Amino acid sequence: MTVLQRAFTRRFGMRPQPLIAVTDVEASSRWYQRLLGCRSDHGGTEYERLVCAGTLILQLHRFEVEHHHGPIGDRDDKPYGNGVLLWFEIDDFDAAVARAAKLKAEVVLPRHRNPPSGDGGPNHWEIWLRDPDGYTVVLASPDGSAGDGSAGDAPAESKPAGSRARLAAIVRRLPEARAVAQGSHLSLEVRGKRFGWFLDDHHGDGRVALNCKSTADTRQRLRREARDQVHTPKYLGHRGWVGLWLDVGDIDWSLVEAALQEAYRLTAPKKLLAKLEEQDLPL
Repeated sequence: MTVLQRAFTRRFGMRPQPLIAVTDVEASSRWYQRLLGCRSDHGGTEYERLVCAGTLILQLHRFEVEHHHGPIGDRDDKPYGNGVLLWFEIDDFDAAVARAAKLKAEVVLPRHRNPPSGDGGPNHWEIWLRDPDGYTVVLASPDGSAGDGSAGDAPAESKPAGSRARLAAIVRRLPEARAVAQGSHLSLEVRGKRFGWFLDDHHGDGRVALNCKSTADTRQRLRREARDQVHTPKYLGHRGWVGLWLDVGDIDWSLVEAALQEAYRLTAPKKLLAKLEEQDLPL
């Protein structure tokens, strides 16, 4: 906590102390302690308090336990935390990213600058993760710490990370679709069935690509409208999959989105396709 933050706390007597309902209090406590470098201030299977530098930063409560206040969440109502981001500004951001990798935490959005380019906004680095229960956790470096976004300020992985972040954002708009981290890659799935891959340096090829299911008509359209971007992926091309390079100079993201939507439609169950039609997303 900075001197200014401590002064604010003393003056206004206010401190955020969020509480989330979890499936396994002890497992979640260990996960957050390892990720944030905080410590337990309570312990147990029903309730936990996590503190950093003597300040309470997060409370964990088991779904089934009512205590004196009654139930605070429905374990069967998923996804948990819809519309909520657990957001932590953290001074040791780079170390926290490394800790997330050791935890093999699911990455929602890899390390990226906010805003992606130019001035304005918080001008910091972020990484978006999922905790063991599926809550979205955002780690952010202090405001103003991202410099001007030039190559000298950006991490070495920023180019593929930018494509990865944008592709993951498209996937999140598809009902129940997930971008599951597999090392430097993302497995694009809906209800456990894969409809695509985001590949970063696959087998050391030094390329960034999207490979996904497709129809013959889509493959012809892509070859006609994005000749420099389209390719036939190894191992999956014979199954009717198509590949799109995401490291070329001028990416047509509307075609990427159209390809992803079609791959999703070829994989998702009918009930989810109905939800997709309700969203009226362009194809």
